[in-house]
Amino acid sequence: MKAAIEVKRKDRNYYCSADPSEMSDEQWIKRINAAKLLSDLFGELSTNRVPYKKVIHSVDLTRWLLEHSPQDLREVADLLANALCLTAAPSEAETRRIRTSTVAAALGVTSLQQN
Repeated sequence: MKAAIEVKRKDRNYYCSADPSEMSDEQWIKRINAAKLLSDLFGELSTNRVPYKKVIHSVDLTRWLLEHSPQDLREVADLLANALCLTAAPSEAETRRIRTSTVAAALGVTSLQQN
């Protein structure tokens, strides 16, 4: 999977603009068109049997990140928390609850809890 992503991250067709600086090691993760990349990867890896559905799969991917690599959501959680004007320093448990509910709200779902 990492190798497939690495190949695609070097392809300018996966970026919103043709600016080569977007493809740098520091910028690509922020500038790549992830939906297009995931759509193509789903098609290639499933021989077009499983299409990438952003509304469905983004929730699953976010759940996975929350469980396995929550630090990768720190930047977006902080951005959303600041936009909501959170001023008091919440506890760690409250911070996790806020981040989870903020990400869920941004994704347009009521909860990121698995059934």
